Amino acid sequence: MQSVISQLNWVQLRRLRWKKRSATVWLALSTTITFAQAARCEAIHGWCLTQVHGISGSSHVYVSASGIKIVNDTTHLEIVSKAPSWQVVLYRPSQKIEFELPLKEWTRRGMPGLDQWHQFIDDWSRTMAQRNNYHGIPAVCILEKKDESSVVPQELGSTKGSYKVVGAEYWFSTSTPSPAGACAVLASYNALPVPPLQQTKKFGLGLPLSFITRCSDGESSWSLKTTAMRQIEIDDSTIEYPRGYKQAKDIHEVSISAQKRAELDDFAKDLDIGKKFGK
Repeated sequence: MQSVISQLNWVQLRRLRWKKRSATVWLALSTTITFAQAARCEAIHGWCLTQVHGISGSSHVYVSASGIKIVNDTTHLEIVSKAPSWQVVLYRPSQKIEFELPLKEWTRRGMPGLDQWHQFIDDWSRTMAQRNNYHGIPAVCILEKKDESSVVPQELGSTKGSYKVVGAEYWFSTSTPSPAGACAVLASYNALPVPPLQQTKKFGLGLPLSFITRCSDGESSWSLKTTAMRQIEIDDSTIEYPRGYKQAKDIHEVSISAQKRAELDDFAKDLDIGKKFGK
């Protein structure tokens, strides 16, 4: 009889151990799945911004913690940059042509034809920061007040003749993913100053939203404004470098559309210059 009871206890003990082992395995598996799902959700979390530049027109900007993609709706130019190198690639899907350059060079030269805007905020130590909302978006406004006003050419303003810029407002989001690389790519795309890393960390600067200059005649002039921003899911294919594209020899081959280059070539021909644009 004692032998039978011992056998029953042994069977029950094995069953109990198996249940505990199964529960432990299931708990570990469930935890792994939960963390994997969380990591996957984190990977596709991002934002989409609609921005308008005074010269280059309207763009859609897709940004995540690991990269940024800019699609210009006006010129049909696209730009991609990804961590960790943040190599910048400009390309045109319609022509299957691309041009790439390091982030450092991109921040130095910016978009061709827009480099004149780099003159603003040359001394970040003289700026002030104010936390506010930009059309409902949590943001920080960097204010610059110049000691000596700068003369700005007529074509950059709405008034006749030249006028003086006496200050600037530079708006940054505080609610979007803000890797320094993405911020630098977008600022340089709009030919705006790239904030120093120290200022970025100090004020929690995210993506540039707007840039406004205040003029001596009492008027203001914007070069960039954000008209919409929404949270979206971004998969790996949204922010990806192009493949199989022809490498351009010069950035102008990509930054300027084929139609615009043809117009410039015709203009050069009329002037009897005899050299095609970008060649």
